[in-house]
Amino acid sequence: MDKERAETIVLVKRAKQGDREAWTLLVEGYYSQWQRQLHKRLHGGTCRVYETQDLIQSAIREALERIGDLKSDAAFFSWVSAIARCKHAQRAREERRARTVDLDEELHAQWLHPDSSAQLVTQEEYERVLKALTDLFPTYPEPMTAVYLKHFEKLEIGSIARRLGKSERSAHRFVDRGLDLLRSRLGGSSAKGKET
Repeated sequence: MDKERAETIVLVKRAKQGDREAWTLLVEGYYSQWQRQLHKRLHGGTCRVYETQDLIQSAIREALERIGDLKSDAAFFSWVSAIARCKHAQRAREERRARTVDLDEELHAQWLHPDSSAQLVTQEEYERVLKALTDLFPTYPEPMTAVYLKHFEKLEIGSIARRLGKSERSAHRFVDRGLDLLRSRLGGSSAKGKET
């Protein structure tokens, strides 16, 4: 287990017990990574700095409220990252942005639109997937972390395995399990047109 992951686990355990200093250290340790990650999604620009900070703060508040539900302390960073992405998707919908989001071709082909050749999903579908992922994250942290890292951060299975501290075979199983859980949450093999 790498040093950063071990420190995160210790801090999350302390934060779950109400230790505000531990929470502050967690947020300070990851804030710049969340900021870079989300600011890039917002396509930069000076005016976007404030929007990025607002979305991150909102994700942090939600995570603080739900930290006790997170079953794997090692999944903290990916969990908060997924919450921030979900908030970004919600903001985009609220602003009525008529845009599409490019998802991994495998995720698209196997899950969202199995009989379509297009690789774009609507903002609403993207938001539904992220909402389901963040809802499932506390109870199924390893599968949701694996899905998040593979399909949203575009990491290779070897990198996912290292992040999870597991074998590549286990990482593949977590991705498969996570996709099964999401399919079930979204109402079957195709999320398109279904209500949650």
